[in-house]
Amino acid sequence: METSLVVKLVSAIITVLALSAIAERVHPRISGVIAGMPLGSAFVYFFTGHERGAEYIVASVPHGLASFSGTLLFVVVFILSGRRWPSLGPYGSLGLATVAFFVVALVLVSIPFNLWTGAGLTILAAVASDRLFRRIDFVRVAIPVRMHFRLMMLRSVLAAVFVTAAIAVASALNSRWAGIMVGFPMTMLPTIVILLRSYETSIIHAFLRNFPFGMGSIIVFLASVPLTFSSFGVSLGIVVSIALSLVYTAGAIWVSGRRAEQSPEPS
Repeated sequence: METSLVVKLVSAIITVLALSAIAERVHPRISGVIAGMPLGSAFVYFFTGHERGAEYIVASVPHGLASFSGTLLFVVVFILSGRRWPSLGPYGSLGLATVAFFVVALVLVSIPFNLWTGAGLTILAAVASDRLFRRIDFVRVAIPVRMHFRLMMLRSVLAAVFVTAAIAVASALNSRWAGIMVGFPMTMLPTIVILLRSYETSIIHAFLRNFPFGMGSIIVFLASVPLTFSSFGVSLGIVVSIALSLVYTAGAIWVSGRRAEQSPEPS
């Protein structure tokens, strides 16, 4: 048990540190797509799958697919509330967005989704969000903050807390809640908190702009899980599903580049 906890903590820390570094040092057009990869989902399904079994994970997938409509709402509320009610401040907007996710989660967990309806709901939400976010300008970080020990410790603690908490809830409750917790922004939320300590909200909004488009990677990952887990088991199934999601991510980055060529964005 102690070894498993250490692995969870280290995995979470590495992922969030990497994601925040990408957001700071890579063009936000690309970092937003990468943010749509199944980072937290893979953690939850790998560890929960080994604790509860492949069948438990497969049963959770429909709600896992649906849960990302709540993740998209989290992003929309964070961005729109920050723009419409600046007096809230960025952390107030982040708190409101988190509440919005759990309100939607309580509704979603009571609905008997299947693979098609779960995926359909999130795809519709992603299309609507992508259109809404096209008004956001891509703003690059001019000079990334210098890394130091205190900042590294903050990032590490935030990563460990959010990811391990989501995994614990997914393992303790029923398969529907396991699916819902896959959609909790366990890597995105600490990444946003980290970036808010050093940058203006326009940087974070730019980072999130391409998230709905990149989120197809998560949908591919989750939709493939029933087949890969049933055929290969938890460990190899995770690897195969991630490989499939990476194919989507590579294509999404290429398409995003073509979009940028046709409609140049401010750098």
